[in-house]
Amino acid sequence: MHDNSFISPRERLAMKFLPTISILLTLLIASPAHAKRNTSKAKTAQWKSHTKAKSRTRSKAKHRAAKLRKIPARIKLGSRYKQITLNDKPADQLFKELCDVLNINLKINWQQLEKLGYPKDTPVTLKLKNVTVHDLITLALEAVTPKDQSPLLMQYHKNTLQILTKEQANRKLVIHTYDIKAQTMVIRNFKPPTLGFSSNSGNRNQSNNNQYNRRNNNQRNNNNNGDSQYSLFGVTKGKNSKDEKRISSTDKGKGIAQLIRDTIEPEIWKGNGGERAYIKFYRGKLYIKAPEYVHNQIDIK
Repeated sequence: MHDNSFISPRERLAMKFLPTISILLTLLIASPAHAKRNTSKAKTAQWKSHTKAKSRTRSKAKHRAAKLRKIPARIKLGSRYKQITLNDKPADQLFKELCDVLNINLKINWQQLEKLGYPKDTPVTLKLKNVTVHDLITLALEAVTPKDQSPLLMQYHKNTLQILTKEQANRKLVIHTYDIKAQTMVIRNFKPPTLGFSSNSGNRNQSNNNQYNRRNNNQRNNNNNGDSQYSLFGVTKGKNSKDEKRISSTDKGKGIAQLIRDTIEPEIWKGNGGERAYIKFYRGKLYIKAPEYVHNQIDIK
């Protein structure tokens, strides 16, 4: 008779370790796919972080460029080179590279300038130390200009630099307004107050106070007789002497306008025989109509 309930030792071992073996086999089969999945997730996360870093870098660069564009060319041209050496550098390349470094728009018509005798491939050789960009461009323009020609000039407005001849610049006049109220303000000459001390502490203090008042009265009488009186704000003249002439704000403004006419491009102003440029003072402001390079020289702040 065969007994089905009999189980051999091998079968017992197989039944005992069968669940463990099945779990291990499942893990071995599933682990490569799981590893691939984790690797792809890590790569995706790395790519996303790299993309975000790139976008942040681009946004910072754009923000920095926008800030640089807002800075006027006048300030950028004041930046300095500790040392710069140019060996036969073509003029057009020099101006272009300088404007690219400073993030300034360059406006120059080489076709017209070459017709007038200013070649764009003129070699520029300079060796300078502690020089501003403004002075560097000025020296380069002198090197580009032939001996029988009038020198080129530069003019700038906002974030644009323009290089042209003086005749070309004088054709276009621009009106700018300059507030000079601080420069034309008239300061009043205040008279010093009369200081008197009163005290009831004793006869001695009262007598000292009386002497001080008498001295002040004598000083006022001498002042009325023509003697000068010194104050905190200078010398105040008496009635019989010549009073100091007071200059009004209008006179100061007209004086500043005349100073500009006499010192900055005197030949272009109407008052000096020029044809179009003029300067007027009205209520603390200067109204100037002149070429842009003239405004660059005035530069009242």
